[in-house]
Amino acid sequence: MLKPLHRGALHRLAATCLVLVVLFGLSPMTVRSAWADQPYQSSNAGDQDYFRWASPVSSHLVETSAGDLMRVEYDEGADVLRIEEYADDGTLLSARTMGALELAPEGVTAAQDVLWGGFLAGSQNYFVATGQANPTESDDVHVVRVSKFDHAWNYISAVDLSGINTRVPFDAGSLRMLEAGGELYIRTAHTMYASDDGLNHQSNMTFVIDEATMQPVDGFWDVMNIGNAFGYVSHSFNQFVTELNGTAYALDHGDAYPRAVVIKRLGATGSSSYTEVLDIYGEIGDNSTGATVGGFAASETRGTLLAVGTSAPQDGSVRPGAGSRNVWLSVTPSDLGTTSFTWLTSFAADSTEEALNPVLAKVNDDLFMVAWNTSAGQLNYLFVDGTGARLGDIATVEGSVSDCQPIVHDGALVWYATGSGYSSTAPVFYRIDTATRELTTVDTTPGLSVGGIEPSYTYTGSAIEPKPVVTRGDATLAEGADYTLSYENNVHVGRATLKVTPSDGSEAAVVHFTVMPASLEDAQISVPEAYYTGRPLEPAPSVSFNGMALVEDRDFVIVSYDDNVEIGEGSVRLRGTGDFTDTVEVAFTIAEEPSDYGFPDVTPGDWYATRDVLGYALSHRLMNGYDNGLFGPYDFITRGQVACILYNMAGQPAATSPDFADVDYSEYYGGAIRWARAHGVVNGYGDNTFAPERIVSRQELCAMLANYAEKIGGMTIESDCTALDAISGADQVAGWARTVVGWAVDHAIISGEVVDGVAQVNPEGGAWRASAAKMVSVLHRDVL
Repeated sequence: MLKPLHRGALHRLAATCLVLVVLFGLSPMTVRSAWADQPYQSSNAGDQDYFRWASPVSSHLVETSAGDLMRVEYDEGADVLRIEEYADDGTLLSARTMGALELAPEGVTAAQDVLWGGFLAGSQNYFVATGQANPTESDDVHVVRVSKFDHAWNYISAVDLSGINTRVPFDAGSLRMLEAGGELYIRTAHTMYASDDGLNHQSNMTFVIDEATMQPVDGFWDVMNIGNAFGYVSHSFNQFVTELNGTAYALDHGDAYPRAVVIKRLGATGSSSYTEVLDIYGEIGDNSTGATVGGFAASETRGTLLAVGTSAPQDGSVRPGAGSRNVWLSVTPSDLGTTSFTWLTSFAADSTEEALNPVLAKVNDDLFMVAWNTSAGQLNYLFVDGTGARLGDIATVEGSVSDCQPIVHDGALVWYATGSGYSSTAPVFYRIDTATRELTTVDTTPGLSVGGIEPSYTYTGSAIEPKPVVTRGDATLAEGADYTLSYENNVHVGRATLKVTPSDGSEAAVVHFTVMPASLEDAQISVPEAYYTGRPLEPAPSVSFNGMALVEDRDFVIVSYDDNVEIGEGSVRLRGTGDFTDTVEVAFTIAEEPSDYGFPDVTPGDWYATRDVLGYALSHRLMNGYDNGLFGPYDFITRGQVACILYNMAGQPAATSPDFADVDYSEYYGGAIRWARAHGVVNGYGDNTFAPERIVSRQELCAMLANYAEKIGGMTIESDCTALDAISGADQVAGWARTVVGWAVDHAIISGEVVDGVAQVNPEGGAWRASAAKMVSVLHRDVL
């Protein structure tokens, strides 16, 4: 009997968050049955492996009460759950399907919106988990359903879960279930509601459901830490759960908190309730860990927990996510004391060959098998006992593991893989005799097969559409005449799908390939020259890839600026993210301040021709010169130009606002005026005009800068005007402008024009572009 867990998590949250609907006595599920003449073709070989994060397990194998084998596989292309029964000789006995909508949470109306979670063959029942996305982050959306069937696939009941802090269930992780003590444990992942930083963070989550009533009795889906009763891990890229001596344990592939492969004793709290079996090198939340987790099992005889996975070196000798991976085996005592950690392979970090994510299969309480493929294609397997001791040598044969967990059947470990080398085929059943340790296979492949597709392709920015070689028997089929091709999710990094649909109406074949991140080293990166100011300079890099402009925080992040104060060469480090990987360092020049800043109409030595005024405005991209190469320091600035300056200062964010009647939005100031109106920084006139070419007075410019400081910078605009009144001409300031001009004087944004040695406010006089350069530089550098 499983020891009861601490029930606080559910009870604390149920009153405000968890909403459940338990569904009994519904109409029977429509299970479409047929005596089949050929198996369903898919591509799951190697699906247990992953580059950054795992995905829900689609392939399952069950021994039926009649002693046959039942294949349960979710077909994402057709949005159905496929159920096939096979004799031991590979004969397909029957095939049936269950539509995704019949398994979906309440409220789902389109089959393609159903998210697959997972399947468990329990002692008395089958359980299926599905979900749906919740983009509005509403507590009323049922994001997870767990359905219960008997072993004849008769529907019994289901429970829908909502209000569980979930935007996307099962995202960037997997789902595994454990049946113990009359309760169903579900360990999975989710993307949570947006947090205070505006981001949707990913973590694990856990549910415990009473099997008899199908009601949740415990769980956790909020933000906490690994020491809480359910072991919050964020990011958690793969999840497992098992039982040892009446206690439930979970295994997570952590990327941030903690950045480690971690075992958690569920129901216990504090630092003694978990242990990190593999520390992962690199920055918290980097996503690239260079590691995978492939299996988790318990030995009651030995009182141990066994886990397997792969990892590249985690000693800092290679960047996170780089380096060839090796298979590891960890053995941890039930009290989570000292873990024994063993490498089962020994590829060099720079090897062109590496190990793929292994599977761990339990034969009995003191006999386990670890099986894995290498990138060269060989299948390797090794038997160990509950202490991790090797029981013989590693066997190397031809074959594949998949996301199908091996089961014990007629004295053998049995699993299936569809295809080899990522082709789409019917299942090949693999059987390893647990006594002789010999491998045999049963191939159910029908006539149609799909090959010629590489396991992975590098992101290009465009749709990746590899052309397969499609055969039936000895005949090679022709695209168009014999079949059509369709692709899904084949632009961005992740798992892409190629569907081959025969023209004769027979079963379509599905092949998966991986779109891998492109290296940021292959991008075109330029950093503008910066002018020395005595302060750290951070010129914005311009990054493009295959003619496409890359976006900061989506495609890359700026890690740091170095040597960016003194004249000479500085550098900026960029790290790829999303569709890009690798870190690059790009140099830029910090130059001595030029005498005329590159403008023939700028007089060297003039009051504004300094690094703190014109140099600052230019190097921080607040202002530019004219197209004719002049700067026009003593030209009066216009309303359109001011809008552009403030728009530049804000970082040129996207904005929408109604059109002004007199603004040509294709002009250089179009986007800036649209942004300025949206934020009330520069307003128009009552007749819905903006007058972009109208000259701006000095007091009007003060008002526009004050608007920016208040609405964008969050400042309070106030002044007692004491400093203003000390300047000649203060009494000429309009009443409406007195506070903003006083505020500008208080902050040294404006100090007066010098006429015959006397500073004059001159509020109604036009503002020079040179004066504007001084005012915006002070605002940007010293005030905001």
